[in-house]
Amino acid sequence: MMAERAVQDERIRWARDLHDAVGHAVNVMVMQAGVARRVFTENPGFAQEALRHIETVGRQALDELDRLLRSGGGSDDGGTAEDLVALAERVRSAGREVDLNLTPVPLSPSASRALYRIVQEAVTNALKHGDGRIRITVRPDGERVIVDVHNSVEGVSALAAPGRGMINMRERARLEGGDFEAGPVAGGFRVRATLPIRRRVEEPVTP
Repeated sequence: MMAERAVQDERIRWARDLHDAVGHAVNVMVMQAGVARRVFTENPGFAQEALRHIETVGRQALDELDRLLRSGGGSDDGGTAEDLVALAERVRSAGREVDLNLTPVPLSPSASRALYRIVQEAVTNALKHGDGRIRITVRPDGERVIVDVHNSVEGVSALAAPGRGMINMRERARLEGGDFEAGPVAGGFRVRATLPIRRRVEEPVTP
């Protein structure tokens, strides 16, 4: 029974990563394709740039899919500050305004990956449900790191429904011993996660 449960948990973790990674890439590609279609006649140069971004994001998604398949799913690789900057740039290339306020925090590999996936899924939801500015904040708070993703959008009550992405974010925070909340706030919709800070390696003790 315990072995079956472990296998089931691993399958769920794998499906969660696939949902978040591929879902994000598809949403960015759809937005970029829409931009290219709208400006194709009057601004072919910009349309060509959007098509180039679609190709880049598609290749990155295939690389991510291959990595997940080779690792058996649920790999803890990635999730660095550079990954968050690259994520913000991908969304900007799709025509959305993104503010990234990032304070690097020393985290364990699994916590770093969880933080990245939470931000990725929150941004994916923002792309699907709004067209305003997206504000991402990552900052330390004592022994915790706080992640805020704010989506400027009207009529946000429907976004509170616990879809698959919302469930995935909550579960990632829970598995790291953190907290998660999401819901309408003044001027939009906010996702907030709090994760404990766990250093990657033990720091040497100074004599």
